[in-house]
Amino acid sequence: MHKLLIPFLAAFALPTAVYAISEVQKANLFKNMGWMDATCFFYNTGYLPKKEAELSIQTILETIEENISLEQSKRAKTLFLKKNPDCSNIIP
Repeated sequence: MHKLLIPFLAAFALPTAVYAISEVQKANLFKNMGWMDATCFFYNTGYLPKKEAELSIQTILETIEENISLEQSKRAKTLFLKKNPDCSNIIP
């Protein structure tokens, strides 16, 4: 019984340890994703110039990379582009 239980538990423990982020990091990630969506909205409605929108998105992605990880920054960028394909021209 123990011989079967150990690999089973290890299979669940290892992947979560590698990709786990804290609740605070997760909340900050969602907050930053919201700011990216808002930037896209205001850019598309004409309230935000392209240069400022690009700078805002770049800053947010760098913040995610510094505070969480490069992998999460790449995931955020990919998700943002899937949700907002019309904002692909302001993504660095």
